[in-house]
Formats: sequence, C-alpha cells, structure tokens
Amino acid sequence: MRNNLLWLCGLLLLVSPLQAEVSDAEQSLFDKGQKALEDTLYSVAEVYFTNLLSQFPQSELRADAQLGLAQAFYYEKRYKDAVKILETAAKSPPKKLQAECRFWLAETSSKLGRTDEAAKGFEQLLAESPMDKRADDARYSLAWIYSQQNRFDEATVLLKTVQKNDRADLSARAALGLAMIPYFQKNLDEAEKNLSAVANKFPKTAAAVEAKNQLAQIAFERGDEAVAIQRYQEIAESDQPGAAEFVEEALLRIGDIYDKQKKYSDAMVAYERAFKKTKFEAVKMQALEKFVSTAEKSDRVDFAADKLKAWSDDSKNPLSDDLSLALVKLLRKAAKTERASAELDNFFERFPQSELTAEALLEQGALLEQGGAPEQAMMVYQKVPNATKVPELQAEAYFKIAAIQRAQGNADEAAKTYQRAAALKGTDDLAVQAWWENGQAQMKAQNWAAATATFDKLIKKFPDDPRAREARLQIAAIAFQRGQFDQAIQAYGDFIQKYGNADALTPRALFGKIQALSRKPDWNALLASSQDFLRDFPSHESAPQVKLYRGFALEGIGKADEALKEFENLVKEHPNTEAGAMAQMRSAERYFSRKNYAKAQEQFALVGKNFPSSSVASDAAYFAALSAYKFKQDLNDAKKLAAKYLELYPNGTHSFEARMLQGDILTEQQDYAGALVVYENLIGSTDLAKRPDLTPLYLSAMGRKGELLRILEKYDGAITAFQSILDLPNVDLEMIYNSEVQIARCYEKKGDRTKALEHYLNVIYGDKATSQSSESFWYAKAGLNAATLKEEQKDFSGAAKILQRMVKANASCKTIAMDRLKQIKDLHPELP
Repeated sequence: MRNNLLWLCGLLLLVSPLQAEVSDAEQSLFDKGQKALEDTLYSVAEVYFTNLLSQFPQSELRADAQLGLAQAFYYEKRYKDAVKILETAAKSPPKKLQAECRFWLAETSSKLGRTDEAAKGFEQLLAESPMDKRADDARYSLAWIYSQQNRFDEATVLLKTVQKNDRADLSARAALGLAMIPYFQKNLDEAEKNLSAVANKFPKTAAAVEAKNQLAQIAFERGDEAVAIQRYQEIAESDQPGAAEFVEEALLRIGDIYDKQKKYSDAMVAYERAFKKTKFEAVKMQALEKFVSTAEKSDRVDFAADKLKAWSDDSKNPLSDDLSLALVKLLRKAAKTERASAELDNFFERFPQSELTAEALLEQGALLEQGGAPEQAMMVYQKVPNATKVPELQAEAYFKIAAIQRAQGNADEAAKTYQRAAALKGTDDLAVQAWWENGQAQMKAQNWAAATATFDKLIKKFPDDPRAREARLQIAAIAFQRGQFDQAIQAYGDFIQKYGNADALTPRALFGKIQALSRKPDWNALLASSQDFLRDFPSHESAPQVKLYRGFALEGIGKADEALKEFENLVKEHPNTEAGAMAQMRSAERYFSRKNYAKAQEQFALVGKNFPSSSVASDAAYFAALSAYKFKQDLNDAKKLAAKYLELYPNGTHSFEARMLQGDILTEQQDYAGALVVYENLIGSTDLAKRPDLTPLYLSAMGRKGELLRILEKYDGAITAFQSILDLPNVDLEMIYNSEVQIARCYEKKGDRTKALEHYLNVIYGDKATSQSSESFWYAKAGLNAATLKEEQKDFSGAAKILQRMVKANASCKTIAMDRLKQIKDLHPELP
C-alpha cells in the first residue's frame, strides 16, 4: 500500500520547535528510526520518524528526525518527497546539522536532475565547511556533476582529493569517478579499461558493482546487446555488498533490451523478477508499469492479468491494492470491460479504505465512458475530489468532467470546470494545463473573446511555460478566425520579434502571418514575409505552402508570368504535396482565364493525374471538362470528361454544373431531345428547400429547358417552364426579363400577338423595373420587339412611344431605337 504520511509531515514542518528536554519516548522513537535506517529498513524508519514528528512536534530531536525521514525517502527513491522535507529543514537547521542537511538536499536535487541547483549546494557546503565529515562525499557528487558538464579538470581535482579519504568505500568511489571521465569524453575504450580496473581492484565494494553496471551500459551503447545482457545478469545474480542498489536496475535494463528486441516474453520475465526482488516501492511500481506495458503491446494481456490477479490476491503483499488497480487499468485499456468492472467491484470490496480509491473512481468513470454512459461517468468523477487530498488527482477528475461537458457542447460549463482545476494548489504544470484546456474549450465553442482572455491570463501567470508561447499563437489564430487580420498580423509579428528564429514555434508564427497577409490582402508584405520564411526555414514542412502564397503575392502585384513560373516550379519541386496540387490548379486557372482552353484542359488533367487525393482534384476534373467544351475542338471529348467527373464525384461540388454541361454539349450537337432529358432529370432531382445554394443553377436549367422546348416548337411547355421561373421568389431581374421575353416569343410563334405584347410590356412597364433596367439586353430586346408588334398592328403612335421610352431610358438599343423612331416619323409626319 502506498505510504501517504508525507502530507502530515508537511504540516508538522511548519511548527517551530521549542527547547525541551528529550523524553525517553522521544529518544526511543528516534533510536529505532536510526537503527531501521542503518539496517536498510527504510519504510520502518519512515514510520518511527513520522511518529516522533507527529507525537512530539516541539522535540529537540525534531531536526534529526526530519533528516532521518528525508534519508529514508531518499533510499526508497522517493526523491520528490525527500526534497519537500529537506527544503524546509535546511532553512534553519541546528548548527550540527547544517552541512548534513545541505548535503542531502543537494544530493537529492541531483537525483531529480536539478544539477545546477545541486552543484550550488555542494559548492556552498565546501566553501563553508571544507573539513566537515560530509565534505568528501560532497566533492565526489560534485565531481560527477562537473564530469557531466564537461568540466573534467575540476572533476579530476576533486576526485583525487577524495581518493585520500580514509574511508575505503569513498576512496573506491573516487577511483570509479576518475574511471568514468573518459566515458563522459566519449572514449568508450579507455572507459571500459578503467572501469574493469576498478572492478578488479575493489572487488568487495559498491564501486565495483557500479563499475560493472557502467560496463554493461557501454556494451549496450556499442550495440552489443548480448554482452550487455550478460553483464546486467551478473549484477542481478550478485550478492556483493552494494549490489542490491543495482540489482533491480539491471533487471529493468535486461527487460528493456528484450523489449527493444521484441522478445516480449523474456522482457516480462525480467520485469517480473525486478518487481519481486526489489524492496523499493518506487522500483516495484516502475517494474509493474513496464510489465503491463509490454503485455499490452505483445497481445499477452490475459497472461499478465492472471499474474496481477495472483499477486494481488496474496494477502501478505503490501501492494495488493496497487496490483488490483493495475489489473483494472490493464483490462480497461484492452477493452475487456466486463472483467474490468468485476475486478473494480472486487477492489472496492477488498480495499474500502485504500489510498487509491480516487484512482479507482477515475477508472470507474473511464469504464462508464467506454460503455457510452458519460452522464454516469461524470457523477463518478465528481466523487474524486472528496476521496483524495492529491491535487493532481482532483484536477484529473475535473479535466475528465470538463471533457465530457465540452463533447456535449456545453462550453460554458466546461470552462468553469477547467477553472476549478486551475485553482487547485497543485503543480504549475497542472494549473497551466487547466488554463490551456479552458481556452481550447472556448475556442471549440467559438467563444472567441473568452478564449482570448483565457490565453492572455495564461501568458501573464506563466510567462516562461512553453504553453504560454502556444497561447500567444492561439490568440493570433483567434484574431484570424474573427477576420481581424491586422490584429493577427501584429500578434504573429510580436511573437517573431520576441522569440526570434531560435524558437521552434517561430515558423508557425511566420506562416500564420503569411496567411493573414493573404487574407487582408497585403501582397507586397506577403511577398516579403514568404521570402523571409523560405530563407530562414527552407526545409520546413510548410515551405511548399509558403511558395504557393508567394505565387499568390506575385499575382497580386501584377506579375502574372512570374507567378505562373512559381506555380510550375512548385509542382516540380513538391510533386506529392497539397501545395503542389494547388499550384498545378492555379497554373491551369491562369490558362483558363486567358482563354487558352487547350492548355488549361491539359493542366487541369494533370491535377487529377498527379494529385488524385488532393482537395482540388474534384474541381480540376470538372474544369478539364469545361475547358474541353469551351475549346470546341471535340465536343465528344468534353462529353466524356463530364461523364468521368460524375462517375468519380457523383456528389461533388460541381455535380450540378457537370450535368448542365452535358446538356449544353448535347444542345450544341443539336441533340435537343437528349439535352431536354438531361435538364428535366436535373430539375426533377433538385430540392431547393434543402439546397437553396443551387437556386441560380436551377433557374438556368429551367431556362435551358424552356429554350429547348421552344426550339422543338413545344410552345405551351416552354411557356410553362418560363412561367415557373417567374413564380419563384427572389429571382434576379435579368432572369425575369429573359423569361418574359421568351414567353412573349412563344406566344408570337403561336400567333397570339396580344399575349406576346403583354409580356414584352411587362418588361418595359413592369413594377420590377429599376434604374439598372435600361442596361439589360432583355430590356432592350423587349422594347424593340414590342415596337415591332405595334407597327405590325398599325399602331405607329404606340410604337413611337415605346421607342421614345427606350431613347429616354438610355437603353443599350438607344441608337437603333432612334433610327427606327426617325423612320416612323418620316413616314408619319402627323405624329407628335
């Protein structure tokens, strides 16, 4: 069972000790703790020292007990727990313990990888107490740090001083330190020779075992895994003094090598041995995690589950609850939910007071989520904060609740839950993550202002955290999403100025700036920024897209030919990229806009050939067909390309237009009946209520249907088709005028000049006329045709009035109208 007495010790550390006589009970607890520490019974020592601190908070032995407890944690490899106590104890220790506290704080900091801090601690100890009994231990540890920092001369001086110490074990360790210097200098041959000498010269010391451990590491680094395993195996089987510290490490390394070689059964055996052999809880948990991880990736879940079950069921095993929970996690990850649920019920029944209850509740919630019951999962997660004092576990529960709320679209509640996680007095990393997730949730809900405020707070609270830099980019991205391109450009520019090219996120910032400049647009600035990007980050994954934007910029400043060359080069240099596909598409569009339809067709076809999976492949297929149609050289080729598009992309963006194109091709081939079938099918299969965006194309199809019916002399059907257009809401004026004129022409063909004139006059005098009406071709057509009908009816005055209206309106037919009006007046001078 995991020990959780540290929180109590933390409270006790805050109590100021008062001078008092040491009682027999105090001395007894301290002596027993010291004896357990000497006998390497670290968990027992922990209990005695903790009891002394809790029962006698003002004891004169308080500082000694704190130091003993920290040493117990250190030897149990619970370095973080040890540091928490030592940092407080080292603030004002009794004079007799000053050097001791400083040494152990530095030593423990070194184990946590805080080498600069550890070096300062050792250096301070040596400066203030160079003759202390811990001085040579400090020199030895400091020499190791110097060696890792390539300060080999300083390390050598320290180690040679330590070699003179009367303690045989310390002298041997100094020899080991000197032997390791070539290793740090990457001289493996020299290091191997020196380490072998240490192992032979000091065969009964811990230094010899450590030398053998380093020899095994050298074999591994050389790729000689068989020799490495052999050397680690010798350590694992050794009963030499000092070997115990390295046995479990050797077994773990053996397992790691077998795991790398995909010899999973052998790896699991090694991890199981490490689990059973070590007396350190931290190492047991590490071995257990590796054992389970290897089982998961080697499809040996059932085997591992049976092992965990057997170990957990052993009532004498102090880690029974850990093992039981590990079993639940293994089964849940393997999607064996039924068995996982049963084992979880077993956990709650067997360990009702376990310190792992909070973790078990998290597993229960995860199982409910896997089973599709998020609401029930939230109810379980809500129990976690009351089941533990560990802020990391409380925050994990809040994170999971917020994730469910976010998935359910409840962004506001998710944000509040993330804020609760951020408010916990856990690690800074935990708080940063909460702020980050909160901002992400608000972004997903498109609550841009709130997301910006959240990321801004994260930056101010944790300016040195890597996610603060990410948050700056998110703020810029939000401005971009909101169409605030100037703000986005400024934010990205500020990031680049603040962090420079050395930061890994700078290419993202510069690319974001380029995108914002393209949307503004500011072509000259875009061209300059894209060239900066390609100069500083020529091999970046975004380089092809930047080249594409550079082409857009060249187009924007009127350098069309240079842009075309840019796109063509991009296609050649990056043939398997989305940017390459878009460049190929852009080249084709340039030829299309220049009405070079033959070249455009060729280029559009290359998009489909070379970039079939790109986002523009569908568009290219359609425009290849359209280019072939406009080229007019072979309409059958255009027909085949349109049919191919519909075969490949039946629901593509241009499917309606492709079917229209088929009808247009048949019309040009004078297959009017076939074209009519195409348009009727198209109209019949289109539901404007579901696809209002298709209205303009739908009206065009209706118009084409009417024209074909007119050509086929089916005038009533044509009139019905054109009238259907007029009956639709929100039809643009040009389409209305066209439909009225077509209806009028049909009535003329039927010989009903009265109805024809009525529809022409609907255009000229209709209530839909605007100031722009006179610019319409169909407005002019209606006026001229109406005047002609009036002349045929001998109503020359009426004809003259219509023509005068055309002239006064400055219609596109003004010149023709003036000539005809003159002819009428010359023939009929009596007219006003």
